[in-house]
Amino acid sequence: MSEPLLNRKKYELVHDDFIEVLGQRLFQIRALSHFGKVKAGDLGGYVNNRGENLSQLGSGWIGARAQVLNNARVFGGAQIYDNARLYDHSQVSGMAQVSGYSRVSGRARLFDYAQVLVDAHVFGHASVSGHARVSDYAQVFGCAELFDKAAVIDHSRVSDGAQVFGRAWVSGNAHVLGDAKLFENASVSDNAQVFGVAWVSGRAEVRGHAWVFGSAQVSDNARVSGRAWVFGDTRLFGNAHVSGNARVSSNKDLVWFSNIGGEHSTLTVYRTGDGLEVTHLDFCGTIEAFLKIISKRNGHSIIAQEYRRLIEVAQSRLQADDSLQEAAA
Repeated sequence: MSEPLLNRKKYELVHDDFIEVLGQRLFQIRALSHFGKVKAGDLGGYVNNRGENLSQLGSGWIGARAQVLNNARVFGGAQIYDNARLYDHSQVSGMAQVSGYSRVSGRARLFDYAQVLVDAHVFGHASVSGHARVSDYAQVFGCAELFDKAAVIDHSRVSDGAQVFGRAWVSGNAHVLGDAKLFENASVSDNAQVFGVAWVSGRAEVRGHAWVFGSAQVSDNARVSGRAWVFGDTRLFGNAHVSGNARVSSNKDLVWFSNIGGEHSTLTVYRTGDGLEVTHLDFCGTIEAFLKIISKRNGHSIIAQEYRRLIEVAQSRLQADDSLQEAAA
């Protein structure tokens, strides 16, 4: 039988084999029955068994994949249950929990009230702490850090030296990597990527197939979506929205105006590889297409005239920057 019986212990403590960690005595575990890939008599990692760190139910296990290295540790009030596995030099402490079919391996660390759920994987030198949560099929690895009340869910990944903290979210197939930082209430979703030394903070959103990289910073309520690239030393903030095929490498590549029109909305004009593009409310497209919509919707009203003047200002500013760059060359 591959699963342990409900009324039978699946492991015991080896009381003459223990180690000291942070003032706590941890004992090695030994399997008493066959379950999963574990055989009766196999030695595992170490627990201090406070509240049974490893559940006697399910096929969860702490220890090596090949019975060579058994240095994984669980102590404090931490719990491993269901079919979760710990490998290598990983360590789970505090009140952290690992459940489902999740895995923690390498030199990864979980502590405080961190949770790794469903079928998630935390490995490398990654650290998950606070009330942070890694769930579904998400991965946190490298030297990445996830803390406070941040969450990494779905099929998303946080890797390398990236940091995700505060109440930030990474979801969908999104990636946060390199030395990037995602914090406060910011979110990265869909197939978006944030990398390099970029920062996303406030309530900013990066979604779609967008990329934010280099030393760019996106903050406040700003949004980056579509297939936009925001990079270099760009600082995108306020309610600015860059989308479509934007290629913004600095603040000379875009202009935005807020609190305009009857909706008190934001109009953003930015460069693409083929010219200039506009976002406004749900619209994303060329200046020509935007002006046609304004004419159809507002005619020659004061609001329509305001939009046209702002477009002229944006074109003038961006074209002036082009002239300066050409003169410098």
